[in-house]
Amino acid sequence: MNYRFGLYDLPKATSVKTFSGNIYEIKGFIAIDQDTGEAKPISDIYYRAKTVAYDSGVIAKRKGQDDELISVSRRGKP
Repeated sequence: MNYRFGLYDLPKATSVKTFSGNIYEIKGFIAIDQDTGEAKPISDIYYRAKTVAYDSGVIAKRKGQDDELISVSRRGKP
């Protein structure tokens, strides 16, 4: 079963891709835009997040902009 991926879970990620195509590197509670280097609090990008990744794997995603961000089950991982 998949569960909601909350704002408090976002610092566990390494990167976030938004619906507008921007990619942010996550450093604790700060998101850094890979193109511009602009730093923002993760709360500013949470509701725009489409895909959340840890290293090379997706850990959460959202199908539509109005949908909840949902954890992706990782089979074979504890």
